[in-house]
Amino acid sequence: MARRSTKTVRLFSEDYIDRKLSISRVTIFRWRANLRASDGFNALGRLAVPTPAAQLGPGLLASVFQLPFQLSHFNNYLCALMWNIKRKITVQCHPGLPPFAANELRSLGFPVTEEANMHVVTEGTLQDCMYLNLHLRTGNRILWEMGSFELKDSEGLYKNIFEMSWETVIPNDGYFSIHSFAKHESINDTRYPNLKAKDAIVDRIKSKTGRRPDSGNDFNEAVVYFFWNRENCTVYIDTSGETISKHTYRKMPFKAPVAEPLAAAIVQATEWSPSIPLINPMCGSGTIAIEAALKA
Repeated sequence: MARRSTKTVRLFSEDYIDRKLSISRVTIFRWRANLRASDGFNALGRLAVPTPAAQLGPGLLASVFQLPFQLSHFNNYLCALMWNIKRKITVQCHPGLPPFAANELRSLGFPVTEEANMHVVTEGTLQDCMYLNLHLRTGNRILWEMGSFELKDSEGLYKNIFEMSWETVIPNDGYFSIHSFAKHESINDTRYPNLKAKDAIVDRIKSKTGRRPDSGNDFNEAVVYFFWNRENCTVYIDTSGETISKHTYRKMPFKAPVAEPLAAAIVQATEWSPSIPLINPMCGSGTIAIEAALKA
């Protein structure tokens, strides 16, 4: 895999980064605050032991971290270990932008396995998702896949989501929210599938850890998204929460400004480089110029 570039400057506020790292706020940041490097993490908060959680029993896990094993800690250990497991990552985009998102992914060192009209697929860990949230400029959401299955009704939705290992992703004292796209003949109210999915997740975590997380409508911590179209359903961790198509520098926009991902794609399409003067005579609110400056 190519070395990931760190040249691009990002003018993100602390508030923006805090919102974008929605999942990490309930896992890595918590562990960085509460665990020393000798407890299994290095100075950057990255797991020093990348062994998948499925291969570690409670006794071995305790010995690896050199801590007295306590059942109450096990859920959080699993959540932290999950960060180094690779899975499919779907990058949602505006229509027509996937080729540009694919180019960005390759330049950042990620393989592209699929391109469609409104998304691009790559692979990586949850830590990779955080990296993409901060560096990808032509995407809308970064979705880390939990699993997919055939589905005929909402009861099947509960059963399949319950079987997923949510205790390895969401801490039992954490918070999560759900949003979805659901199109099926059995659905009369699109809020009902969200309710069934929420029940499945909290029931699963409580059955495995003895405690259930809180849930609600705020997208500022863990966010779950599922796409249910006819007989197929895919469930994701939405690592973006709020869409990353808003690059946060626009405080007082003019009328009908160009969307930031589209402006970034225009700059990419022109093959402009910082060594060439940028001329944008009809700049409006300056979105294209700003995206070029952030690329420089």
